[in-house]
Amino acid sequence: MAVLDTFQTTAIPRTLKTGDLCGLSENVGALEETGEMCAYDRETRNFRPTIHIDKASSVAAGQNKGMSSGFRHFLVLCLLIASSLTAAQIGAPSDVQGSIYVPNNRWALVIGVSNYDKSVGALRYTAKEAKDFADTLKSDLAFAPENVRLLADGGQSDVAPTSPNILAALDSLLSEKRLDKANLFVFYFSGHGVGTSKGDFLLPADALKGEFETKGVPVGEVIRRIVGAGLKNVLFIADACRAGSENDFGEDLTELCHKSNIAVILGCAPGKRSYEYPELKQGAFTHFLLEGLKRPELRDISGALWASRLGADLQTRVHDFTEPDHGKYAQTPALWGEQSTLDVLLAAYPKPPVSDEAVRQFRAKAATLSKEDYAAAMISYAYALYDSDRTDETVEMLKTVEALGQLSAQARVVLAVALDTLGRTGEAQRVYATFDDLPNSVWRDIGLATSTSRSLSQVDRLQAAERLFATGGSWETKFLAIGIFKN
Repeated sequence: MAVLDTFQTTAIPRTLKTGDLCGLSENVGALEETGEMCAYDRETRNFRPTIHIDKASSVAAGQNKGMSSGFRHFLVLCLLIASSLTAAQIGAPSDVQGSIYVPNNRWALVIGVSNYDKSVGALRYTAKEAKDFADTLKSDLAFAPENVRLLADGGQSDVAPTSPNILAALDSLLSEKRLDKANLFVFYFSGHGVGTSKGDFLLPADALKGEFETKGVPVGEVIRRIVGAGLKNVLFIADACRAGSENDFGEDLTELCHKSNIAVILGCAPGKRSYEYPELKQGAFTHFLLEGLKRPELRDISGALWASRLGADLQTRVHDFTEPDHGKYAQTPALWGEQSTLDVLLAAYPKPPVSDEAVRQFRAKAATLSKEDYAAAMISYAYALYDSDRTDETVEMLKTVEALGQLSAQARVVLAVALDTLGRTGEAQRVYATFDDLPNSVWRDIGLATSTSRSLSQVDRLQAAERLFATGGSWETKFLAIGIFKN
């Protein structure tokens, strides 16, 4: 029996928030096996079976009754919140103060190479650093595990960090149907890197001396593929100068990122060296990078954690830590230069209730950025406001982004639902009417499935919901699709 042949009603309350959704993923297996949905008890966090409604009945009912704006708001809120939850977050570390809100899908390709050929020089901690960084993204910044690809040797991952594997993993992430141009994308590399007359190269595990330009991963190719995917919210992190000899790695990378409006943090300045510390079992750079991602002191008054603030903290702490041992050769991380119009919002920790001053401060910071970075930051914070029930401000921020022509498909869904929730149905229908013209994507189907546009038939909505269930991939989209059939 096909999964879509049967559906059930759900009795989940409108006020469901992040903490209430932690248990939903446990029911995915049963959902996929039987097509069943359960009612959720907020106090016990348990599920109980509810009645079935078959597909034909759902279609017939849908022809006579549209989805309520409250239920639509709930479904999309579920998807936005639940897509950021991981099992590790349910027992989040106690030293991470504040409740993180990760507003949209976030992606990372994390690479660590230690076991180089002796002609290149083995490294002690780089593979472990990559594993630690990937784990931190998932446990402390709420990256979904399936959105973080780790390639590391030394038993740290199942996929070897060879040149073909690295580029294949990058292409796989960039071709994800759920990828939205405003999503945060992090590229992290820990290992050897070299600067040559043909540009910078990241050295994979199978690199040999004399083959850097043929077996190395060209930084320019990585940047080209990221830019080609249309991503607007990218952070490139590389700690790749540990050989001890002078190496201009980083100059080409920094220039390419500058031209492509990509934020970059290097473990040290080009021509300088990064240091490893046995007592840390890490390099100094990654040690303080991981600490910085968890430090509440680095968040501004609005609760935002910006890459620029993290980078400035790294420069100070890494230099001060390495100076007693290395004096004038102390390690100092390098940032993306004097581009005051470039920054990346890594996470938002708004303290409820979100104050007017917090919103004002965020807007002031975002207004200093380039148009594309401004739009990406505004979209991310708008989602945080939506989760905090500041729907008016959500609409205001997203309409500003829409006026700039930078509204992503995911943000378009949130804008439409927020307008509907406020009773501004005419404006909502205008936004919903634009989904039919968008390129095929999960978020286009979400927009079509939840649409209130009178020009869209109920059959079209149900077909979009069925595509979500069949190809959406995550349990959150399956949950949304079933909710649409139920209504």
